[in-house]
Amino acid sequence: MPGTGSHRLSGPPHHHRGVAADDGYAHVITYDGDLRRTLKRLRVAGVGAVLAAGPAGVELAERIAWHLHLPATGAPGSTSLRTDPGAQAKALARTGIAAPHTLRTSHLAEALSWADCLPARAYRLMPAATTA
Repeated sequence: MPGTGSHRLSGPPHHHRGVAADDGYAHVITYDGDLRRTLKRLRVAGVGAVLAAGPAGVELAERIAWHLHLPATGAPGSTSLRTDPGAQAKALARTGIAAPHTLRTSHLAEALSWADCLPARAYRLMPAATTA
């Protein structure tokens, strides 16, 4: 948190609003695409937690937390369970928990066939993963 000696990791310049020196953070560590360098800087800074500011940062935050042996919401590679409604529904269905019917496809004919088998008043179409 600003003003408490905390650190903030920000992504490449085209993916975030930027962090100014006057935002109140003791240090700003910018991820420039080099994970090893970023991990080294975070270790030196003594970071104790990594949080994603939004869905687009979930995968990177989880990867960093895993490498630094910090608490995280999941293991690397499990990002879709937090960002992809289709993956979430499939995971719930595998455990026997009721979930909305979903279909992940890039083929219109398959989507129309699926809709014919599961008639509903309305359907919600969305990207496979929400990244923004």
